[in-house]
Amino acid sequence: MKKYQLEVETTLKKVKPVDKPSIWKAENYVGGGRSALSFLDLKIPDVRRAYLSGFSFFKPGKKKSFDKNELEIFDYIWKNSKNHETLIVCLYYLKSLPFSVRKENRELILSWLGRVDNWALSDEISGLFSEFLEDDIKMLSRYKKWNKSKNSWERRQSLVGLLFYSRFRKRKHLTWSQIKSFLDPLLMDEDYYVQKGIGWTIREAYHWYPEAVFAYVEKNACIINPAAWYACTEKMSTKEKNKLKQARRERIRNRKNTK
Repeated sequence: MKKYQLEVETTLKKVKPVDKPSIWKAENYVGGGRSALSFLDLKIPDVRRAYLSGFSFFKPGKKKSFDKNELEIFDYIWKNSKNHETLIVCLYYLKSLPFSVRKENRELILSWLGRVDNWALSDEISGLFSEFLEDDIKMLSRYKKWNKSKNSWERRQSLVGLLFYSRFRKRKHLTWSQIKSFLDPLLMDEDYYVQKGIGWTIREAYHWYPEAVFAYVEKNACIINPAAWYACTEKMSTKEKNKLKQARRERIRNRKNTK
């Protein structure tokens, strides 16, 4: 297994990195300065091309039946590599599998959350988890545990993984009340990436429940974190945004005056 991990890592290291200012280097922009992973600063299209070129143990695009051995190899790589781009390749593999295969191996795939420590991996895996939830609403119990977790990436997953992009969902598998039950406990969360997840989730819920979500944002205008504010109002009309901004300013002003 180790030789396959080294094969993928070596393939990626041969790709020319992008020269960026320090602030935009992946370890700072994607890793947020706190990821334990190493970053090669590769363009995502280049990472995908490296994946599509294939490896000795896996040839993408080749029509064949599911090979359990390939999943075991990628599972090993995911759980042992310390390189971000290598983990991205593992997620590309998962997304290439038919949903029926992913469903059969759901518990193994859910275990991959333990390696997530940056927003790029978090968002990639949210797309997979949202499909599981749409398929099986009983998954909400797992999400509830993540929502209360000490691990900030699990808390973020309990939000973003609800809908990911709501337009990709085949049906409204969640009510606004259910979505709200995950938002409320984390509105005051101190983690920046959890707050970004709150903004994302409110934005996607607005696509389904515009009136209820607008009322929710208006009610909580003075406590919604700045990190969440832009995303949560992104799909709203200019008129709605202006009304919310006014409510936010007035309530923050009133709160200051009462101190």
